[in-house]
Amino acid sequence: SSHFAQMIQNLVLNALEAMPQGGDIFIQAEYQDGEVILVIRDTGPGIPREIQSRIFEPGFTTKPAGTGLGLAVVKSVVERYGGEIEVFSLPGEGTTFRIRLPAAERPGEKEPPAPETPVEPRKFSGRVLVMDDEEPIRLLLAEALGYLGVEVETAENGPEALEKYEKALSEGRPFDLLLLDLTVPGGKGARWVAERLKDRQPRPRLILSTGYSLEGSEAIEPFDGLLRKPYTLEELTELLRRHLRS
Repeated sequence: SSHFAQMIQNLVLNALEAMPQGGDIFIQAEYQDGEVILVIRDTGPGIPREIQSRIFEPGFTTKPAGTGLGLAVVKSVVERYGGEIEVFSLPGEGTTFRIRLPAAERPGEKEPPAPETPVEPRKFSGRVLVMDDEEPIRLLLAEALGYLGVEVETAENGPEALEKYEKALSEGRPFDLLLLDLTVPGGKGARWVAERLKDRQPRPRLILSTGYSLEGSEAIEPFDGLLRKPYTLEELTELLRRHLRS
């Protein structure tokens, strides 16, 4: 399913980010006593014991540019399907994630059943364009926003974002909201895009995304809102609640 692919992608991405100098990732899946067991192991530096209990908290991250969303999304999906996720890690010896999910009655017949009282994410409708020069952030935002029900496209910089905006508009599928990173290499970031869309009617909602401290309402003009990095799944949900229909 798409959710299963989402879990693997986020865990692999987390492992890759932990090994900037390279390393190995091992993925194993097996069926045991009515459960599917998925194990993903890396040869990275490991996770300090004192923070292992916090890594699944939305917004918790040890990366300067991280969003803190990847593992939180994984945990949400696992629990939605009645499963469990565990982490085993020792500093200097890598990290292993072990996921247990209830299997379908027959292989390929249906997805694992959701728990009787699942915590469903609030669902929204609309189209969002995410612009950020960092690929991990683009991927995680696309997964998190998609999990909340919206259709997402991504762009690496201002010119690419503007091109995708114009293309979507010409196809009759305009974006309802643009989430734009303040600074990108080359200088064509959020303000560059906003300047070129300021006179458009109807104009999409423009949200400024940044890790910098901005003071006063004038600092975020002409944007409709500000999302500070690192942001959590709850903050993304609140952003959509304010600017999109559910």
